[in-house]
Amino acid sequence: MRLALVYNPNDRKLKEYSYSYIYKGMLDALIEAFDGAQLIAGSCEAKDIKADVVIFFDPNSCHDITIAGIDKHPALKMEYLSDPHQQELHGIYMQDGSKVHKLGPEKRMNRLKERGIKFVISPVRDGFIQYLGQYVDDIRLLHFPFAPAFPVKRIKNRIPEVLANGCTWAADLRCYDFRKWAFTQPEVTRIEHYLIDNTTPHGKDYSDLLYRFAGGLALSEYYPVPKYYEMPLCGMVTFAQHHPEYEARGFKDHESCVYVTKTNFKDRLGDFLEHPDEYGDIAKAGQEVMKNYTARKFGEFIFNKAKEEA
Repeated sequence: MRLALVYNPNDRKLKEYSYSYIYKGMLDALIEAFDGAQLIAGSCEAKDIKADVVIFFDPNSCHDITIAGIDKHPALKMEYLSDPHQQELHGIYMQDGSKVHKLGPEKRMNRLKERGIKFVISPVRDGFIQYLGQYVDDIRLLHFPFAPAFPVKRIKNRIPEVLANGCTWAADLRCYDFRKWAFTQPEVTRIEHYLIDNTTPHGKDYSDLLYRFAGGLALSEYYPVPKYYEMPLCGMVTFAQHHPEYEARGFKDHESCVYVTKTNFKDRLGDFLEHPDEYGDIAKAGQEVMKNYTARKFGEFIFNKAKEEA
């Protein structure tokens, strides 16, 4: 099957030096999964697209292009969306001062309908339904979690501590309330986000940081974020904020992760810090679960779905 991949090569989340390489890795996996890919980065006409499947890979719906007649094109059409809680935003990136316009929920969904999209690919299930479900109509959801592309390693000599690393600012959103509190607790080792400290590994090198630690915090109020999948794939004991869809993917408490709350935080991290060697089976089990959700598996999943629908 031939793929036409519509994307913005200047999208911050698709740069190799982005905070997390996860989106770029998934984009590359899509290209590898299909029998050749026509890459489209700017406005054009649908008649110039020679493909069986068209995928718009635009995580934050900020790629402002027009493909005239795309709704009438016979190819199967899909679009990749992340951050379903996103509200419309006009902003400027801190790194280089470039401008960005992210669409809000209704505009995101209206654009999908105008393009004739049949499937929305989303890394989060419950968040998509909660924030975008009312606008969906007959567009169908394909849920595949955040899928890391870095290699799987077995590293024995790790720092026997719990890593606290990630964004803690979110304007008026409440998605990091628990995380902000947890990052100040004495049981964790905090490594600043690379936007604050540019020596922190990021992009293609981000997994180097994760592989150094025996444990890590994966906390988010709204839904599982990339760390929920990057950390266990690195063989870390993942201390996660519970979400039903995360558990449904195979992450069971004290089997393949450890679920934490403010109430049990000190006890659960304290036990790990005292007996890190006793948590090896949890780390291994989490890594085994994640072998089902790598970037390559993501590419195969989308290819097989496209083939099924063709």
